[in-house]
Amino acid sequence: MRYKHLLEERRSCRSFRDEAVDSVIIAELFTYGHYIKRLEDTIHTSFAYIDKGSTREAALSGRVGYNGFWINAPHYVALLSEEKKGYLENAGYMMEEFLLKTVELGLASCWLSIEKEEGLKEELGVTAAGKIVALAAIGYPKKPLPYMPKDTSYREAISDFIFQEVWDNKPKPEELELRGLQDIFLHLRKAPSWKNHQPWRFIIRQQEVLLCIGGREQSSSLGLDSGIMKLYMENIFKDEGIDAKWRKDFNSEEYSPCGIPEDYKLIGILMI
Repeated sequence: MRYKHLLEERRSCRSFRDEAVDSVIIAELFTYGHYIKRLEDTIHTSFAYIDKGSTREAALSGRVGYNGFWINAPHYVALLSEEKKGYLENAGYMMEEFLLKTVELGLASCWLSIEKEEGLKEELGVTAAGKIVALAAIGYPKKPLPYMPKDTSYREAISDFIFQEVWDNKPKPEELELRGLQDIFLHLRKAPSWKNHQPWRFIIRQQEVLLCIGGREQSSSLGLDSGIMKLYMENIFKDEGIDAKWRKDFNSEEYSPCGIPEDYKLIGILMI
């Protein structure tokens, strides 16, 4: 039940203590990052460690932040990737797994948006190959992060984003319960996304779960959000004893009878 537990414990932190994390913990974290599973094994990636966070604000404020605001932290992590098909989904998948490890190590984290990528590697002193496609702050929170119980969460109810067979056909709660899916989707609704917009929708079809992403407010982060959700879908189903696997190749036209609207895109099919 690792992923269900960590998703419950995971909180995004906006205010960090001005205290460096012990080097042993940092070493353990980045060693873990070296062996993180990829969505696409053919895409070359690497994690880069960035310390002395208090000295970075002048160079990076206005270029990197959360919702337009600079986040000051003692350490940052960057994920570099070559630009190939699926590289953003792959980066979202890997970075979120990395940030879940910070939860296990007693740290807090915050995804950061990259507003101006040009020259960013030089500003951060990163020499590894590839483009910085994901960036996060890590450290200790100034205050204990609040618990957000499911029943008072501001996130959408699962009835708003799950469909049965075709778009807008909402399944009955008892149908989800019978298939053991109700609890799974209650956890998936808590997955992080850009501005917490929850841009995903799911269509349940027999032994498949279709993952669609989009909506009216599009952003460059949709690729990363896709990878984050793919990580949680795959592993929370496995937490429930379901050997879920992503279908590698599919033709979107095959699923046209599902009625997916134009502002959403089918980006993954999980075989359950």
